[in-house]
Amino acid sequence: MDHNMQGFQKLAKISLAESFIAIVSSSPKYQTRLPLLPQSPHLVSPLPLAGAPNPKQHPSRADSQAEEAAVGEMDDVSGGAPGACHKNKKPRHLSRSLTYHHHHPYQGRHLPPPPPAPAPTPPQRPQSVVLYTTSLRGVRRTFADCCAVRAALRGLRVAVDERDVSMDAALRRELQGVLAARGRGFSLPQLLVGGVLVGGADEVRRLHESGELRRILEGVPGQDPAFVCGACGGFRFAPCPACDGSRKVFVEEEGRARRCIECNENGLVRCPNCCS
Repeated sequence: MDHNMQGFQKLAKISLAESFIAIVSSSPKYQTRLPLLPQSPHLVSPLPLAGAPNPKQHPSRADSQAEEAAVGEMDDVSGGAPGACHKNKKPRHLSRSLTYHHHHPYQGRHLPPPPPAPAPTPPQRPQSVVLYTTSLRGVRRTFADCCAVRAALRGLRVAVDERDVSMDAALRRELQGVLAARGRGFSLPQLLVGGVLVGGADEVRRLHESGELRRILEGVPGQDPAFVCGACGGFRFAPCPACDGSRKVFVEEEGRARRCIECNENGLVRCPNCCS
């Protein structure tokens, strides 16, 4: 009898405990949401209570959102370590850069040729100073004017290509052509700077006194006024090396002498060392 009473009491206690657990689990007041834990083979999930709904069988939308948030928090805690929460981690799709899809205006067409490079400017040659004079003293004033212009140019320390028209008839014809092109009569001396006619003795003297001659001669090559050419001695001419100044050369095929074509009427050539 006592044994039966004890068994009956145990059954009553068990049924009462089960009823209380069922009431507590079904009441929303006593329900608490625990943070989701990552699924790991080393963790054992607790047994579901009797009568409680299984969230794995009937997951709600709120539960899915909570699970995704918990998975994101676990990714942040794990520091992005490979293999952490790999079962619940969803792949992240990065947006493709729009720069790869920009339409270039020349896509599919030939690019226009580059603009041509500007042509290099040739180096500017220094201006030359040419002075037509005469060494003959037949006309004293003309000879004195030539000496005065020569002395003024030497005082400015510039290199002068002096051309004596009395030593070569070709130089005389050359000066006559220059003056005729400018509508001027023949006279000596005549000064040209960079191919531009400056004038005779009166023009050079006036420019030298006003200081304009120095400005005109800026950029021309300089020369020591005491310089004397070792080949011609300052005369600007030398004997012809082909005929030695005789103006005749012997032609063996013809058996006679012919006129030398290398020198002028005086058997002279321009000095190759000091003349241009």
